[in-house]
Amino acid sequence: MSRNILALLPLVLTTEIYFCAIPKSDSYLLNIREDYCDIYCQGSIDKFCLKTNNTVVTNHFQMDLESGHLRIKWKERRGSIESNITSLTDKSGTELESLTVTGIPSSKDDRFRPGIDYIRDFGASKVLKYEIYSGDLIILEAEPDLKNGPSHLALIFPFSVENIINSHAANSYIRRTMDNLKSIQIRYEGRSQTPEFWMEDGTFKGKTQLNLLTFQGLKMENLTSYTFSDLKSLKILNFTNTLVRNQSFLSSENLQKTLELFVMSGKEIVIETRYFESYSKLKFIHGSIFDTHENITAFMCKENSFYCLFTRGVHGRRCPEVCECRYMRYEREFTIDCSERNLNEIPPLPRPIAGSPTLNFRGNNLRHLPSQSTPGYNHLMRLDVSDNKLHNLEISQLPVHLEHLNIGFNNISTLDKKLVDYMAKNISLNSFGNLFFPYCDEKPSSDYYNFILTFQERSHSQIHNFLIERGRNMHLTDDPWHCFWKMTTFLLILRGRVNHARKYAAALEFSHFDGECPDDCICLRNYYSMEFIVDCSGEDLSEIPPLPIPMYGPTTLLFQNNKLRVLPNDSRLGYANVGRLFLANNRLTEIDNLPRNLSYLDIRNNRIAVINRKTLDIFEKRSKSSDLKLFLSGNPWACTCEEKDFLGFVKGGGPRIGDVTNITCGDTGNLLIETDESSVCPSGFVHYVTLTVSFMLMILTINLMIYFKQPLLIWFYEHGVCLSLAARRELDERKKFDAFLSFTHKDEDLIEEFVERLENGPQKFQLCFYLRDWLLGVSIPECISQSVKDSRRIIILMTNHFLKSTWGRLEFRLALHATSQDRCKRLIVVLYPEVENFDDLDSELRTYMVLNTYLKRDDPNFWNKLIYSMPHIKVQHRVKWTDHEVIQFS
Repeated sequence: MSRNILALLPLVLTTEIYFCAIPKSDSYLLNIREDYCDIYCQGSIDKFCLKTNNTVVTNHFQMDLESGHLRIKWKERRGSIESNITSLTDKSGTELESLTVTGIPSSKDDRFRPGIDYIRDFGASKVLKYEIYSGDLIILEAEPDLKNGPSHLALIFPFSVENIINSHAANSYIRRTMDNLKSIQIRYEGRSQTPEFWMEDGTFKGKTQLNLLTFQGLKMENLTSYTFSDLKSLKILNFTNTLVRNQSFLSSENLQKTLELFVMSGKEIVIETRYFESYSKLKFIHGSIFDTHENITAFMCKENSFYCLFTRGVHGRRCPEVCECRYMRYEREFTIDCSERNLNEIPPLPRPIAGSPTLNFRGNNLRHLPSQSTPGYNHLMRLDVSDNKLHNLEISQLPVHLEHLNIGFNNISTLDKKLVDYMAKNISLNSFGNLFFPYCDEKPSSDYYNFILTFQERSHSQIHNFLIERGRNMHLTDDPWHCFWKMTTFLLILRGRVNHARKYAAALEFSHFDGECPDDCICLRNYYSMEFIVDCSGEDLSEIPPLPIPMYGPTTLLFQNNKLRVLPNDSRLGYANVGRLFLANNRLTEIDNLPRNLSYLDIRNNRIAVINRKTLDIFEKRSKSSDLKLFLSGNPWACTCEEKDFLGFVKGGGPRIGDVTNITCGDTGNLLIETDESSVCPSGFVHYVTLTVSFMLMILTINLMIYFKQPLLIWFYEHGVCLSLAARRELDERKKFDAFLSFTHKDEDLIEEFVERLENGPQKFQLCFYLRDWLLGVSIPECISQSVKDSRRIIILMTNHFLKSTWGRLEFRLALHATSQDRCKRLIVVLYPEVENFDDLDSELRTYMVLNTYLKRDDPNFWNKLIYSMPHIKVQHRVKWTDHEVIQFS
């Protein structure tokens, strides 16, 4: 449960209600019944009703329905529940995506009612989101339905000049709401004032399922232990920037039994921790100042701090006197630091109420690990006993929940095979600096490892004699690279230090291959990836030598930083078996004779100007049938009409070319992907046009300009030519942002390139995205709607994650609605290659994707098209949304 509480911390600290989305439904109401006015008027001459499509205007209200979104605006300054509302449909089980009620001057008005009342009057059964606005109180409900009511409730007081808010209206609304609420948020929107808020007796009566209660920007005057007597399931209690004059309410027995997270943030607010002594489930107390009290098990987390303070464990044990104990917030670890304390044994340890217990016992005099019965030891998940004096290790000495173990730089000479098998399956192990290698059952191997630690200081004769002596007695089981996974350094030292060192190091390089490893290379098999590697890099070689052939799998040839001028043909031993070829920083002028099963080629920083048609055909064929990866930059590529096929291959290569944005033309230095074929192969049509057909030439020119209008305008705008032609009139020049960047939290790594290209590029666009620009304390739907309104463009990053995200679909729908309202092409959809279909979208959004064009991310001209689609008239000022720093516990 502690991980769940940690996941909620960012939500709680930002005081934001995240409404959980229900699955999309095909039963959303799309049309108001045709006979609505007949039913509404019922023959009365005193009533007025006019229906136009999905808009209804009556004496009392105006109502609009669009794509499942229903908005009703009351006309009268005063009204009552007798104001007629007629069912919108005669079908049962009808659902609405949202219901918004406006036009009510005060929360005292009879029309200020919970969502289920309006849902019932309109003949619906459920709504995803209900909003009702009055002059002094705003209500947001999530997923209200006739049977259960809403699951989440937010009560928001707008800014009040008189610093007075209607506490009674909020209490009354909570009481009238059905008892299935999971969370309640009460907040004041003003910044400079802190109005008083009074909780009335019995407000939470029946709300036994409530697990999150949040107050923000208020001054609580009358909280007592009885206020929370009905809350049997409350886990999180949050007072953000809220003053509580008397904290004695924390003596509530209900809170002592259920509360897991308590937040009271704000400057100069002191949390009286003595009240938490009897809290059995409380894991975290978050605030600014804590009074001195050491008899609590919860972690005390200060704002803007990377760690939380600890006083005692769940069984009363405190941190050892010579050690330091902290809860690391971002790692979610409870660390006990006893490093370099000159200790001879591991003392009894506290058991934390949350977090992964970690013991750092590095740099002491420990000779034996303790038994599992040592208090707190058996619950450790990470253990660092490196740089001690351990001689042996047994399974019975390891904590049962251990995941990571560091025993480096001890005196352990052997490992029991059962222990090795156990650690291989269950534990991440660091054993560097001992006298053994895992998976070896022969003692002489430990001597090699111990010897190479000081190999640099030995003489040639010492190394020579050592290898001869040990080589005679060396018996390794199976693949010795199971043992010598650190021997690459050892072999590099051997090379060039000892005559005929290959003879004595042969056993170390044994990797199940036929033939001999070249003298200037190292041959090994990566145990983890099972990749056979021939490393000849940095040896000043002018040709690729004969290569050994592994028993199975292709060869990876590392041949960087040499003097290679030409590639060998397939007759060269072992060359045809190469699958990955690294040739960067050589002297190649051409790349004929590539291995037929090549899947990876790195030819950066050579002297290659052209690729012949045969090699290009191989690239195109391999890229279609396998995952071919190429790196081509750093060569003087010829950007001529004769090489237009290569130009087209690079521009259409997409992710197959890893450095496509760095490939330049040798003669001009221009980026190859930005070089148009028309600039290197000018059209010959003009040579056939004579002065006698000037009229036809004019007609032809006009047609060409119409046909190529958009590419020409894009080019003009990109190069700053004829901006009066390329510029467009923007209907919304005063908006805050040029574009709202819409994406899911799983695609956060995609936004960096958009910020770099659009905000830091020549045009300097202003972007809006939730990670940086959303105002803390505002609901997600409101943030989305406001971001759409404040932006001249909406850029949708359409990935598989986005298609499956409810919030993503909501942002898409709001953007589509804004575009249709403005009659302006504001929506820009960026489609990523991973998206194969739009089945996850509802019918409206799927229809839009089918009938409208969009930008493909793997389009070589993607950035030019995107930048041209952006606004051409810029807003020069930047709006700063918030100065608050959000501390996340994830």
